[in-house]
Amino acid sequence: MPYDKQYPAPRHAWATSGAIRFHYRVAGDAHADQLPLVLVHGLGVSSAYWARLQPLLALRRPVYAPDLPGFGRTTRPHGLLNTTALARALADWMRAIGLTQAHVLGHSLGGPVAAELAGHDPGRVSRLVLVGATIGTRGASAPHQTLGLLRDSIRESPSLFPVIMRDYRRAGIRRVIGTDIIANDDDTIATVARLTLPLLIVRGDRDAVVPPRDTQRLRTAAPHASFLRIERAAHAVHWSRPHALTAAVNAFLDTEA
Repeated sequence: MPYDKQYPAPRHAWATSGAIRFHYRVAGDAHADQLPLVLVHGLGVSSAYWARLQPLLALRRPVYAPDLPGFGRTTRPHGLLNTTALARALADWMRAIGLTQAHVLGHSLGGPVAAELAGHDPGRVSRLVLVGATIGTRGASAPHQTLGLLRDSIRESPSLFPVIMRDYRRAGIRRVIGTDIIANDDDTIATVARLTLPLLIVRGDRDAVVPPRDTQRLRTAAPHASFLRIERAAHAVHWSRPHALTAAVNAFLDTEA
């Protein structure tokens, strides 16, 4: 998607932590007085998935979007990483680039990763946003989510598919499927139930990937959380309704705890 000149175009950057060389995109003024926001992508995709959202959010604060290990242009690790391992890698990347604290937004499988980061390294995450988040072992099975993805595909913008297909080819179907299977063994509900930080849960009202009951379980586990349903949005809320999601995220992040 071409960037509108009125919005800050993300810049490509690299950082190394241990054996992993991370690729990430950053947009906005790094010296702004607003706390940075980190975007955590979902299964199989990369930071390119945020092309419509990151520039909008960067008008208010610095916004970072890393490629998780094995996806995008970041190093492919040996073996598969579950959400806990991906969260630890995300923390390593934040340390490598000097992000001592940030708000974090996770979409789909990025939701459990972001929640794990907040649970294991609570001082590093100020506020958490979960968008269309999967919930692991207590939620829909991997085959059910796959069928949901097929149903969801007819509800998404056609412009999203080249981005997804390019990222899936780069990651490889074995890593995509394998990561989905092992992530389904993680208990995101238990993780979220332990969180005490400010939390916003967002769902597209036409999301066919994450069943409404899974989102309700997430809300039940975090009764202190705010909730927003975005109309006319399928699973990829950030792609189909980026302005609506930006307004919701900014309102949440700018509100004093």
